[in-house]
Amino acid sequence: MLVVFFILSEMKNYFSFLYLFLFGGACYNGQTVVSFQNLASQHIRLQQLDSIYTSALHQDTGKSVFNHQAEQFISCYTSLIRELGRFQKNNGFTLDQPLKYFHRLYFNTKGQLEFYLYNFPPNSVTPQQEDMFIKNCILFFKTYRFPISASAPFAQCCKVQLN
Repeated sequence: MLVVFFILSEMKNYFSFLYLFLFGGACYNGQTVVSFQNLASQHIRLQQLDSIYTSALHQDTGKSVFNHQAEQFISCYTSLIRELGRFQKNNGFTLDQPLKYFHRLYFNTKGQLEFYLYNFPPNSVTPQQEDMFIKNCILFFKTYRFPISASAPFAQCCKVQLN
């Protein structure tokens, strides 16, 4: 009975991944970069993603992938945010004023980004700036690997500021 449940559970995950990748957004090599506002138009459900990807950190350590590596994870995640900010600036993403926004990143067990969801405040960037931001995210994550191995696909979110 347990084996049947495990197989069904794994099939559910397989079909969930298949659905997400078949109907993804701005996608390159399995990397989807999309705003929270455009999730529905890209046939992506946040609840579906969150059912597949475990929280990287969580108050309940039993619900977290990096429960025994919190300090190391925070250090690596902070470095990731800094590197992405520098990459954006060095590759043509310019702003008249600092941009504060929210993002949620979804990684596979190998540390490769699969989904980057972001939420810019209304009227904070032009459509051309947003296109440049997306293009740069795709280029950056094409080669980026999160430096800590994970036992399960994981997600992490935070507020970010680009200058």
